[in-house]
Amino acid sequence: MKNRIPLFCTTILLLASTACKTHVPMVQHESANYQRKAEAVEHWNRMVSEIADGLAARPDMLGKSIYLVPLPAPATQFEAAYWKLLKVRLVNSSWKVVENPQAAEFVLSFESQLVSHGNRGFYWGNATTIWSTIGFDVTHLFTGDYTGDDWGTRQDLLVTTFVRQGGNPVTAASQIVYVPTGDAHLYCMPAAPNVFADWDHALARDWSH
Repeated sequence: MKNRIPLFCTTILLLASTACKTHVPMVQHESANYQRKAEAVEHWNRMVSEIADGLAARPDMLGKSIYLVPLPAPATQFEAAYWKLLKVRLVNSSWKVVENPQAAEFVLSFESQLVSHGNRGFYWGNATTIWSTIGFDVTHLFTGDYTGDDWGTRQDLLVTTFVRQGGNPVTAASQIVYVPTGDAHLYCMPAAPNVFADWDHALARDWSH
């Protein structure tokens, strides 16, 4: 029996090394960084402030006339609020906001996209990451920051902003934030009414009488 132990161990090692061989590139995760989470309209207002501050850093654009492109219909709740906040910020800044695009030197527009992820494959099986996660969460216990989890970081919001002059983009910006999974409806188009379902309900009522 004792003579079989080395043979058994050798066999296990050979099988393990053979199983690890693959022609598929190994996964290399990005280094740790931060990403904010939008959980209130005030957070949207801060995103707008970032865009306005970025435009204010362009001396060649200050004091010029600008036109904010209306939202397409229908718009999401986020887009409607973001548009209003952006217009308020422009009006209260050194911009000359005009309602006629022909009278504007610059045209400002933005788009939003909700990106939904599947299994993010966080940190299970990686002892270094697990201990780093525990340490981070403990040290930031009273700040509200945390490393996140598969459920809480499953959806990203991407907002892209463009400023054009003469039809050509002169500057652009992008913003990426997490959004709570339960708030996805704020960033999605409202569902179209189901006309056929209404007809079915009406027919059902008629047949019942």
